[in-house]
Amino acid sequence: MSTRKPIILIVTSHEELGHVAETLSNAIKKTGTHNIVIISDDKYAGYGKKARFNLDDKIYSLVEKYQENKENKGKEKAGKSKVKGRVRRIRNAVLRFNPTCIVTVTPKAHYIVCETKKQVKFNCPVIDVVNSFIIKKNYVNDETNAYIVDNQEEKQALIQLGITPKDVLVMGLPYLAEKKTPLEIESLKQDLGLPKITTVLAYFRGMNMDTEIFNLLIDQGRICNIVAFIPSSQTSELRKIIDIKKATNIQIVTSQDEIDKYLSVSDIVVTNLDYALIYKSFQQGKPVICHDPKEEEELSFLLSKGLIMRANEPIDVVDCLYSMLQTNKKESLINAASKWVELADVDNIANYIAAYINTDD
Repeated sequence: MSTRKPIILIVTSHEELGHVAETLSNAIKKTGTHNIVIISDDKYAGYGKKARFNLDDKIYSLVEKYQENKENKGKEKAGKSKVKGRVRRIRNAVLRFNPTCIVTVTPKAHYIVCETKKQVKFNCPVIDVVNSFIIKKNYVNDETNAYIVDNQEEKQALIQLGITPKDVLVMGLPYLAEKKTPLEIESLKQDLGLPKITTVLAYFRGMNMDTEIFNLLIDQGRICNIVAFIPSSQTSELRKIIDIKKATNIQIVTSQDEIDKYLSVSDIVVTNLDYALIYKSFQQGKPVICHDPKEEEELSFLLSKGLIMRANEPIDVVDCLYSMLQTNKKESLINAASKWVELADVDNIANYIAAYINTDD
């Protein structure tokens, strides 16, 4: 009779970027040591919707066994406690799947899981994959067993906040971008109907379309082609601008599923603080121009490391663009970003998580 693999529970939420949960799940499955359950808290808690579990490795065959885990239910007093909403539902998931570890991949998921652990007092370790370039205030939580961070500055910040050095691993951000060859890029560019000129990918996650930036980019004419990623609800506004200007140097894309494909054939990226897009741009050798007035501290950090160009105002996007086209600034950014991500490896993160579980067991 075959032995069931232990389960790792990955908890995410709506602000997840770059399919982190799925990427980690696939990497951990490659180790062959665990089954994976992914839960997106926002998709089942507090909105009158039934819990939606993304189950891998034919996990459905295990659900009933874990749902009635009497041993754990006997130890927990959670059934009598007044936990509500998301906390209650995370508790139910712990009882249902009896995970050997919980991995959180967004700040919101991290907070909810730690709050649940504090109230329910379950024993499985919590590993937080920190998706940022700096540690924000009040991020540390006593219920977290280990942190995986992008850089040494983040590790030092956590140590200063009282975290034991061995519990902070510098392993990069868990994003995965496949780098294409020049011939593959040329072929895909042709398939997508993009001309053989500089392609600028413009995408501002979570922000209303910045018409001023798109106006400015369109006005540069045939010096560049623009791929504009915007929500379908905002396309009519941009199309009006295109019609008025009779612009032929812009292509509108509304599906987020297409962003990796267009990123691979782009030459320059213009975005706000989108960790997934920025990190994947680093991995693929795409220089980045950032415009995000709300993220002063994080953009200043990236700028200090020579990883991005920063546009404080919309007009600065054009200045940055010409700087990349007319000087060696583009190559300088690509070299700095390449060194920044050279040791990052999703498989290493997955192996650490699996080894951490095995060690504790």
